[in-house]
Amino acid sequence: MQIDIPGVIIGGIVGWLIARYYYKRSADDLTEELRRSAAEAERKDTLAYFELMLERSVWTAETIANKSAWICDQRSIFKIVRNDDYREFDEEWTRRVPDQEHNRMCTVDLKINDSTVRVLSFVSLDGGRYLVPLPRKMMIDRNPVYCWERSSLDFKVGKIIGHHYRYTSIEDTARFLNVEILP
Repeated sequence: MQIDIPGVIIGGIVGWLIARYYYKRSADDLTEELRRSAAEAERKDTLAYFELMLERSVWTAETIANKSAWICDQRSIFKIVRNDDYREFDEEWTRRVPDQEHNRMCTVDLKINDSTVRVLSFVSLDGGRYLVPLPRKMMIDRNPVYCWERSSLDFKVGKIIGHHYRYTSIEDTARFLNVEILP
């Protein structure tokens, strides 16, 4: 049996070229996929994506460093943290609760990777029985009208972390407090 040396050499070269081509192609595909994944993950670490998760994800209440916090089940880097920076607060709409002596305002931090990306104002009413976002005050015919915008970040956070005492939703609490909800 005679070995065809030029055939073996040519076959080896062709095999090596084919293997090199597919190796380079798979490495390029992997690099491109990693780049795409990184870009997608970066887009998911934005306030806009956080706001989307307020509507679409489940949030679990936790206590972290003695503070009330809510963590996004789908994206645990998203957190809502209620601060203990309470200060007295009084406006006309807060006087509908029996315990008006204990109405307080506090801040709520929206955090991504433990960095605060937004600070919201919330109001604790009736000795802590209610927790609602601070409504916007508008003057109509020299009369104050208090409102929340349904599409606002504050309202969406309020639906997750709010306390409503005798009511089951922020909408029911709004009716009780005489706060309008705008579409």
